Amino acid sequence: MLATTTATATVLTQFFSNVPLDLVIVLVLFIIGAVDGYLSGGARVSAAALALPLAILAAGMAQSAFALGATLHTIHADAYPAATIGVLFVALFFIIGRMVEQGFGAGGPISALLAGLGAVAVILALWMATPALAALVPLGYVVPFFFGEAYRLYWLVGGYVALALARG
Repeated sequence: MLATTTATATVLTQFFSNVPLDLVIVLVLFIIGAVDGYLSGGARVSAAALALPLAILAAGMAQSAFALGATLHTIHADAYPAATIGVLFVALFFIIGRMVEQGFGAGGPISALLAGLGAVAVILALWMATPALAALVPLGYVVPFFFGEAYRLYWLVGGYVALALARG
């Protein structure tokens, strides 16, 4: 009994040690988006997918904004661009969440899968496009290859189409 448990643990350890971190991140994002899409019908996932590009755009504008830009330039931390995007993302998520129609029922399994796929596509495409965010988590070769510059537009459009289908 003990030998089979040890052998199973060894096999699992070898399997998971060879899985790239990129795939784990994609899988976790997909599961979060799919579970949330199943429970809420995709409203929160859609709000997050709309808030992220606006937060990235607004963070670029905040650096040259009157009074706020001067304050941001005094901060010399390496992570302040990512922190600015994070703060704006949370604020815009709540604002857009109020604008997006909230479903009363849970989404079906197909709707949940589409919401998870759409969320992963939008988040990873924008994450790879933003240097401040890409510097936070140094990814391996899988995500930059698939969500890189050559395919970014297609992932964004496809992700938003998937989110629209999940909502409708």
